[in-house]
Amino acid sequence: MCSTPIAQARTGRPARYCGTPCRQAAHRARRRPTETASRAARLRERLAADAAAVRQLVDELTAAIATIGAAGLDQDADAGAPNGRERDLAELTERLTKLVGSISVHVRDLSRCPDPGPPQ
Repeated sequence: MCSTPIAQARTGRPARYCGTPCRQAAHRARRRPTETASRAARLRERLAADAAAVRQLVDELTAAIATIGAAGLDQDADAGAPNGRERDLAELTERLTKLVGSISVHVRDLSRCPDPGPPQ
C-alpha cells in the first residue's frame, strides 16, 4: 500500500504488506465499496419512506385547508384563542417541518457517500 520495501522472511509464506497499518488499510479499501453501497441503499429507502410521508401530509394539509376555506373563519371566536382547525394546521405544519429536516439530513448523508466505483 505505501510502497515501502517488504522484508521477506527466510521461511514461511511471503509477506504481502510491509506492516500492520498497510494490511489494515488494504482490508478497509477492499471492504469500503460494499459498505458504501449498502449505506446508500439504506438512505434511499429512508428517503422513499419520507417521500411517502410527505405525500400523506400534503393530502392532510390540503383537506385541512379546504375545511377552513369551506367553513370560513369563525368571526365570533375569541381572536386570542386558537380554534380546533388552527391547532390541527399548527400540528400538521410542525410534522411537515420535522419531515423536511429529516429529508435534508438524509440527502446530506447520501451526498457524502463516496462513489463506490465499478463493482468488483
